[in-house]
Amino acid sequence: MTSTRQEQRVLQLSIAATIVVAAIGFSGGMLARSQAILFDGIYSLVDVALTLVALAVMRLMANEQ
Repeated sequence: MTSTRQEQRVLQLSIAATIVVAAIGFSGGMLARSQAILFDGIYSLVDVALTLVALAVMRLMANEQ
């Protein structure tokens, strides 16, 4: 397995884990009626979006080589 494929796999695992954390934060914030916890869940979703962009860029770079 090449290093690019390994990096892509790590990013995919990171995305999956962050989605789980975001879901827990979002639902926990709703249940506790805490805006701080809810915001943390939403911030995790922003992190997912940025990681998806990084993964897309990495794939474009791999296709270019």
